[in-house]
Amino acid sequence: MLNSLSRRQVAVGLCSCGAAGLLGGHAHAAPGGGGCSLTVAEYETIVAPTASDFAFAARDIGLSGESGTSGDRHFDQALAITLMKLSKTFGVLPSFSFFEEDRGINAFFIPVKRTPGRPDGAVAYGRKLLKWQTSDGVPNVGRVVGVCAHEFGHALQHKRGTIDKLKSMSNGSAFRNELHADFLAGYFAGIRKLEKPDFPAAEIAYGQFTVGDDQFDSKGHHGTPEQRGEAARQGFKQAYESKVSLDEAFETGFRYAKAQKLQKP
Repeated sequence: MLNSLSRRQVAVGLCSCGAAGLLGGHAHAAPGGGGCSLTVAEYETIVAPTASDFAFAARDIGLSGESGTSGDRHFDQALAITLMKLSKTFGVLPSFSFFEEDRGINAFFIPVKRTPGRPDGAVAYGRKLLKWQTSDGVPNVGRVVGVCAHEFGHALQHKRGTIDKLKSMSNGSAFRNELHADFLAGYFAGIRKLEKPDFPAAEIAYGQFTVGDDQFDSKGHHGTPEQRGEAARQGFKQAYESKVSLDEAFETGFRYAKAQKLQKP
């Protein structure tokens, strides 16, 4: 169990949405090369067998039983509030579930409605990933929210029909969609910084930087550390400095991602 100080830190951290450390160095691309997006067939094989839905509404936490929670009620309540903030900011309502990874650690977006009342696809969060993000019984809230913001960014891409557009511009590679999602996560951090001045927004750019990769020949390549950190920084500036609307930020982020190139040495 978390002590009272740790519980408070978790609640404050999640609700202020400190998005740092996205997927860490252990993330794996989706089997089909879709970055952290899965096809329906991949979802049925990788996620569905162990998936347990997590309710957004705080009043519903715990109603679906232990399997549908992280195992800590205080963390679950803070996570639910954070997911609702993301949903409101991005104007999307995907379902959210935990699942057991069969290899590595990861989180995914699935661009298909899986749950009634959740029309904008599904986000699946690996329990091994959550465990890896936990130290002394306390989840690293920055890393947890970073994953959520990035995946909700994919939900927004899906809703607006841009995933295939950027993928076709990238010879089937996911890296431009991933950079666009990083840009949107940075925008979300900027919104939170405006609402909460002591929000540690700089962490998101550093977090994206630490999870870049050099797998240039992989369709699941997410972008180099420099590209990912800069995408998040540019998204943050759109919200915090320019104070643009979500629509403007989305289009600016799309153009930004479109202009990026594979940075092979």
